[in-house]
Amino acid sequence: YRSNLDIKATKTLDIKLDLYGDIGEKNGPNAHSDLFQDYMGFKILSPFAYAVHNPNGTFNHGTPSISPGLGTANNVIGRLTYNGYERRFENNMYFAANATQKLDFITRGLSLKGVVSYASLQAFNRNMGVAQGAATDYTFPSYNYDYKTGEYTLFTSNTYRIKDPGLDYKSGDPSRKMTFQAMLNYDRYFGNHRLFGVFLVNKQTNIKAAPTGVANPVLVNYIPSNTRGYAARLGYNYKQKYLIEFNGAYNGSDVFAAKQKYGYFPSGSIGWNISEESFMQSLTWLDRWKIRASYGIVGSDQLPGKAQSTYIHEFAYLTAAAEKGDANYYPGVWFGPSGGTSVLNLLKEGALGNDDVSWEKERKLNIGTEITVLKERLNITFDYFDHYRWDQIIQRDAVSSMIGAKLPMANIGKVKNKGYEIEVSWKDRIGKDFQYSIGANYAYVKNTIINIDEPAILDAPYQQATGNSMGQLLVYKYLGFYSSADLADPSVPKPVNGALPGDLKHFDYNGDGVITNLDKAYFSKPNYPTTTFGFNLGFSYKKLSVNMLFQGAMDFSFRARQGAIQAFLTNLQPIHRDAWTPELGDNAKYPRLSVSSTSDASDYSSTFWMIPGDYIRLKSMEVGYALPKKWFNVLKFQDARIYATGYNLLTWTKLTKLYQFDPEAASGGDRAVYPPQKTLNIGLSVTF
Repeated sequence: YRSNLDIKATKTLDIKLDLYGDIGEKNGPNAHSDLFQDYMGFKILSPFAYAVHNPNGTFNHGTPSISPGLGTANNVIGRLTYNGYERRFENNMYFAANATQKLDFITRGLSLKGVVSYASLQAFNRNMGVAQGAATDYTFPSYNYDYKTGEYTLFTSNTYRIKDPGLDYKSGDPSRKMTFQAMLNYDRYFGNHRLFGVFLVNKQTNIKAAPTGVANPVLVNYIPSNTRGYAARLGYNYKQKYLIEFNGAYNGSDVFAAKQKYGYFPSGSIGWNISEESFMQSLTWLDRWKIRASYGIVGSDQLPGKAQSTYIHEFAYLTAAAEKGDANYYPGVWFGPSGGTSVLNLLKEGALGNDDVSWEKERKLNIGTEITVLKERLNITFDYFDHYRWDQIIQRDAVSSMIGAKLPMANIGKVKNKGYEIEVSWKDRIGKDFQYSIGANYAYVKNTIINIDEPAILDAPYQQATGNSMGQLLVYKYLGFYSSADLADPSVPKPVNGALPGDLKHFDYNGDGVITNLDKAYFSKPNYPTTTFGFNLGFSYKKLSVNMLFQGAMDFSFRARQGAIQAFLTNLQPIHRDAWTPELGDNAKYPRLSVSSTSDASDYSSTFWMIPGDYIRLKSMEVGYALPKKWFNVLKFQDARIYATGYNLLTWTKLTKLYQFDPEAASGGDRAVYPPQKTLNIGLSVTF
C-alpha cells in the first residue's frame, strides 16, 4: 500500500505526508534446517544415497555406510510429507512527513523545514506440524532395510507412529528506525549575485532485534544506536560564472566514548564556467565549458564486525562480552545428576575496549571538467580523484594471540585510492521522426593498503598485505596435477599432509622443498575490478522507442567456491566430468574429486581457482510503443504506452559458461554460488 499526500496548508506552508508498507505471507516446508543440507549436499541427496521407500512401502532411513553424512536426519521425503509447513508473516511500515514554512516576512529567500520519518520491520513464524528444533528423528518411523536378510530395523526405537501435528509459534522482534531533521534554508539573488546557505540539525535512532543465531537474544535485543549531527553550507556564485561553496559537519555517534563522540568534517568546492567569459563568446560551437574542484574530509563510525551476533554490545569503548557454553572452557558449570548433560551458558570476555577510538576519516580531492558542444549534441565529462583514508578502525593484530585476549579496535588503518572517470554522450535527430542517443563511460581506480597493523611475518615477508590492493588474496601458484611419477620423485615438493595423483601441484615459493602455507603469495589480481565501463544506446521513431544499457568490468579475478567445483560437497555439475582420472591424466581440466579439502594438495586457495572476472553484460533493454490517442477518446485517456523490459539479458564472460556464476554477485573474497538472474517484464502505462 502507498499513500502520498501534498497539502498546501497556507500560502507559505507546504506539508507532505507519505505512508507506504507491505504485508507478506510466505509458506514453505517445515522440514527443518537439514533440508538445505539435503538439497545442497551431494553426500546426502545423491540418487544412490538411500532408497526413499523400502520394499514394504515404509520410509527408509539409510545407514552410514550407504549414506555417509546423513547422520540422524530422517528421510527427507518423509519430512516433506509429514512435518507440515512453516508460515512466515511480515508487516513492514514506512512513514515520512515534512513541512516547509516560508519566512519571507523576516527576509526573502528564508524558509524552515522539518522532517520526521519512521520505519518498522517485523516478522514472525507459525509452524503447523512438528515444532522447529524437535527431536532429530523427526517424529515419524523409518527403517533400515537389510537387503541380505530381509530384516527391517526401526531407526528410533520409541517412534512407532507419526506424531500428531502441533502448532508452534515464534514471535517476531521488530526493528525500528527513526529520523528527525530540522533545517533553515536561505537562497536569494541580489542582481547577478546568488547567495545560499543551509543549517541542519539531525538525529537518527536505530533499534534492532537480536541477529539470527544468538543463543540468548534477551541479552542483545533492542540496543539503540544513535547518531546526531549539525551541518552547515554556505555558497555564492556570480552570473553562474564563478561558484564557491563551503560545507561543515559536526557529527556524533554513541559507538565512541564521550570524549571521542564527535568529529568535525569540513569541505569546499569551486567552479568556473569559462564559456561565460566574454573572450569565449566567439566560439559559437562551444555551448558550455566548466572546470570544478572539491576538497574535503568525510567520516565513518562503522566498526569492524559490528554485526557479529556473539557480542552483547556495539560500542568501541567497552570490552565485549560473548556467551560461552563450553564446559571445557568453564570447568564445573555442569548441573544436575552425575553424568548429566545440562550446561549453563556463561559469559566470557571478548575484544578489549578502547575509549580513544574515534571516527574514521577520508580526504577526498576531486578535479573535473564538463564540456558541451555543437548545440548540446556532444557532452564530455572528465573527473580525476585522489582519496586517502586514515584513522581507519581495525582490530589490532600485531601481537601474538598468546596474550589470551582479543585486542581492542584502534584508529590505525590507512588506504589510498586514485583514479579517473570519463563519460561521453551524443544525441541528435535525423529528419523529423527519428531521434537517437549514444553514450559511453569508463572508470579506472587503483587502491593501495598503507597500513592495517598486521604482524610481521619473518619467514614470509611477501605475505604482508601492506603495499597490495584491497581484495587481493593469498594463493598458491598452480603448476599442474600430481602424477604417480611426481609422487615417487623425492625432488618434487609435496604438501605436508601428502598428496594423491590428480591433486593440484603448486609452486614451492620459498624453496624449502615442501608445500606449506608459507608458499602462498599475492599471485592473482584483486577481487575488485580496477576498470569499469558502460555503453548506452537509444532511439525513437515516431511512436516506437528502444533503449539499451551495456555494462562491464575488467582487470579483476575471483575465487570459485570450493564446494561448487572441487569437492563432493554439493550436487554434481557437468564440469565434474572433466575432473582428473587416471585415464584422462594431463588432459583433465580439474583435479580429482574428493570428499575432503583439508589437505594442502586440494586447497582451493590456488591460482587454479582464480578466474578472470572480466565481463560485458546487456544489463537492461526496453522496447516501448505509444498507442494512438484516438483509440482512447472514449475513455478520456491522455496517452497510453505499452512496453517490454528485460534485465541481465546477455552476458559475455567465462564465468557463466564454466561455472554458472554471476560476475556481479560477490561474497567476500569469492563470488557467491548463485546463478545469473534474467528478468522479463511487460507493462502498460496509462495517463488520465
